[in-house]
Amino acid sequence: SGGSILKIVKVEDLVFITTDNGVIYRYDIGKKEFQRKEFAGFQNKCFYDLIALKSGQLMVCGGRKGISKGEKIIPKGFAAILDRSLGNIDVVWHNPRKFIWSLLQTDSNQVLAASFNGLNTKIIKTSDLIHWKKKTRIKGLVHRIIEENNTIWYCGTRTIRYKKDGIAGQLGQGKKQNLY
Repeated sequence: SGGSILKIVKVEDLVFITTDNGVIYRYDIGKKEFQRKEFAGFQNKCFYDLIALKSGQLMVCGGRKGISKGEKIIPKGFAAILDRSLGNIDVVWHNPRKFIWSLLQTDSNQVLAASFNGLNTKIIKTSDLIHWKKKTRIKGLVHRIIEENNTIWYCGTRTIRYKKDGIAGQLGQGKKQNLY
């Protein structure tokens, strides 16, 4: 349907594909069947990241479609929960001035999200998917957060000019960042 693919995630025998046009595809490997799901109110949104939560649900994040294409627009960011059948979507966080680029459920079951406001990234956290708090601030745009050996790593770029000055580092290491 003309959209760009932003993320592909395999969860057991299902493959989920997110796009920049408010559509999520689900492929059932066993049945060899595709399902296409559009969500009301998400036509001009992109689903930038998708993770499988330990609860069995999925979590997606993103914002306005133009952000994924590098446009300078108000992002209208969100994070939402949905089930594997792609039945309903339930927004659990939203902010018109921020865009969530990456999600992570830690080994300790906290959900972290990298929210960007145009200058800095705030890593926000929640234990209940209702109450969100700031964990830390990183100067620059964090595109991805991961956990490895109980350490949260991030990578991205120092500014919205994506082609210059990459950053990478560990949370909890103060302002120290490796620039590439």
